Amino acid sequence: MPAAPTTRRHLLKSFCLTALSLAVTGCATHNVTFHEKTSADADTPLGTVMVMALAGDAAMQQAYEDRAVAQLAKKGVRAVPFHASQSSPTFLDENALRELVGKSGVDGILMAQAGSVENSQARVCSGAVVTFEGWGGLHSVYMDAWRTARRMAGSNSSAAWGRATVHLFDARDGRVVWTGRFESSREDNLRKALEGYAELTVGTLVADRAL
Repeated sequence: MPAAPTTRRHLLKSFCLTALSLAVTGCATHNVTFHEKTSADADTPLGTVMVMALAGDAAMQQAYEDRAVAQLAKKGVRAVPFHASQSSPTFLDENALRELVGKSGVDGILMAQAGSVENSQARVCSGAVVTFEGWGGLHSVYMDAWRTARRMAGSNSSAAWGRATVHLFDARDGRVVWTGRFESSREDNLRKALEGYAELTVGTLVADRAL
């Protein structure tokens, strides 16, 4: 009996993600462990995206953000790096973050954080899909990611980034649009690990039609 259209699409997406993982990682192993649109309005295009990586180190933050911005540009998505709006990594309260994002004119925020979402203090539903309450929820994720990044500061190993969680938010109201989780076996070069995550993140977002 022929496979249903939805089944064929699912298999094709899984194949594409597997091929993408192999293509961007070389000898290291980067895997997508979870990815899902988490908003009913996820099909609404986000014109411009701000890429934000809380990596514990300014150079590492820039490595992820610049690679993700470049990959998004190749897919026809206009993106700006978060580090371009700050002279140095500085914690922002909710009002300051909203003001910065508002001045940038972006429609979406792609936020990457080290560690799994199960270990986050952000609100979690059944350990799978994170649920947020507008900008308050967005900022709680940012704050938790910032704290984790501070604990990682000065680390030259990618062990702390063995697992990562990435969220795509709608900057207009703070809703989460998409969530992805990634794992990597790379332990020799944190910069390359972050760049690999960035490429895999963008590829997965495109495959999920979340952008």
